[in-house]
Amino acid sequence: MRKVHAFVLALVAVGVFGAGAFRAADKDQDAPKYTIKQVMSQAHRRPDKSSPSLSDRVLDGKASKDEQAKLLELYTALGANKPPQGEAEAWKDRANAVTTAIKDVMDGKGGSDVDLRKALNCKGCHTSHRGR
Repeated sequence: MRKVHAFVLALVAVGVFGAGAFRAADKDQDAPKYTIKQVMSQAHRRPDKSSPSLSDRVLDGKASKDEQAKLLELYTALGANKPPQGEAEAWKDRANAVTTAIKDVMDGKGGSDVDLRKALNCKGCHTSHRGR
């Protein structure tokens, strides 16, 4: 009888552990590729005082296609994150406006740099969504 109880207990333990591992793996798949902090750092931090940030290079038209694609990837991930405060829908709308503008810049549409500059409104986003 003890062997049966041990077997059942082991079976339950494996089931609980397996379900937890499955949920953890599923949660990782849903997680954005970059955190908000990583996006802000990679997109807006200057490597040194004399070098422009990635977003500045894209805005100035001096970014390569790979750099433009990197900024698009970063802002796509930003929209997939949960905002620290404010409405999630407004957060996604702001991120979508930036990604749309970046795509327009990549496609060479006229005036897209102006649209991107408007979409990259740091103060507007930080006022609405930045945590304290």
